[in-house]
Amino acid sequence: MMPSTGRRFAVAALVAAAVATLAACQSPSQPPPSSAVISWTEVVDPEGHFRLLMPAGYRQLAVPRPNGGTIHQFSAQVGSRFFDLTLTNYIGDEARRLKSPATLALALDQMQAGMMRPWKDAVVVEQSPIQLGAVSGRAVLYSTDQGRMLNFVRFYFPPDNIYMQAVRVPATDRQDPDIARFMESLRLQ
Repeated sequence: MMPSTGRRFAVAALVAAAVATLAACQSPSQPPPSSAVISWTEVVDPEGHFRLLMPAGYRQLAVPRPNGGTIHQFSAQVGSRFFDLTLTNYIGDEARRLKSPATLALALDQMQAGMMRPWKDAVVVEQSPIQLGAVSGRAVLYSTDQGRMLNFVRFYFPPDNIYMQAVRVPATDRQDPDIARFMESLRLQ
């Protein structure tokens, strides 16, 4: 079953918003130190969908979708590390879009391909299915910039929403505990 035009638009819009933000964080020739200490703040969705930790001073953007719903993006850059949560919510029939495993798999493939498209040298380092409570998703780690940058990405598809979490860091920061702190902080409600 092919995804509906609305679903394709939503997936494309979600990926475009996140990719544009990540691409803006291209590694400079001399990146700022990544050892900057992060002050964390809890973000609680006013609509009650999620909560997570974000670096203090994060930016929030909300873009209404043409057919209803909204794309929400929360992002922050600390030194050479970039943190992002992008949420697209759905209304009406579109909310029932991912009922079958095949449709979910197709949506995950589209999201992953869209994230990697801007970087011609993107290489998948790891990928695996993930669960956040009862919600299915996919974790992907890919490198860019000839292996100098790493992108940790997780996609989740609960009813009525798509969530994408992303962290972009220099490859030398692969073991940075702030990556896990951010990625593990997301709670869907």
